[in-house]
Formats: sequence, C-alpha cells, structure tokens
Amino acid sequence: MRFFLQLSYNGKQYSGWQRQENALSVQEILEDNLTKIFAQTTELTGCGRTDSGVHAATYYAHFDTAQSLPENFIYRINRMLPDDIAVKEIFEVSRNCMPDLMPSPGPTNISSIFIKIRFWKISVFRCMNGGRIFRK
Repeated sequence: MRFFLQLSYNGKQYSGWQRQENALSVQEILEDNLTKIFAQTTELTGCGRTDSGVHAATYYAHFDTAQSLPENFIYRINRMLPDDIAVKEIFEVSRNCMPDLMPSPGPTNISSIFIKIRFWKISVFRCMNGGRIFRK
C-alpha cells in the first residue's frame, strides 16, 4: 500500500527536507518515527526539497508498506514528533501515484501552529498513468 502524508513544518532547526549525513532533516525525523511505528525501516519520498531553515505549510511525502495503519495513526505520530513538525492527514493512493512539486504562484503568509511566516503550498499529485489528483 502507498500512503501520502500531508504535513507542515517549521524548518528553522533543520537542514531542509532531505536526509543528510551530517545534519538533521525533516525527512530523517519522520522516517525514524515511522520506523518505530511500523517496526521496520520506512522510507519517505517527498514532493520536493527545501533548503535549510525553510518552512512548509502544506508538504506531501509518500511511503510504501504492506502493513495496515495502526489505530489513531495521526495522533500517535504527532505525539512522537517534535513540536515543529505536524502530520495533518494521511490517505492511501495507488502505488503509481507520487506527489508533484507544484507550488502556489508565490509565497503565502499563513498563520498556523507556527508563527506567521511565508510558506510554499503544494497541491497536485501525479500518477504514472498521467492522471492527476487535485487537493486543496
């Protein structure tokens, strides 16, 4: 099964989205906690990369697993994550779907669980069969 995570993060403390050898990343934090929940190595693929210190109001990543989601998954993962990363939604998609980097026309000022700062929003997913799933 393939699952998409919709998440937000304040990137101030991170080297960006992508896992790196000598720096802490958002991907590393999420993968480590997913691995604990599923009791097996769980790798994420993000919809794009962010630089060090960059925030995301709406970011998507996917992972594959043969396991069912545990009860109260969102509550459980958010209890494990630091306060500057939040999973907002999880949903199953076909295995040929992946998030596409398709930001809004420009940065948006958003007040969220974080301070009021500028974010990029991602809103489109691409499936290998050419179809697109639009999410708001």
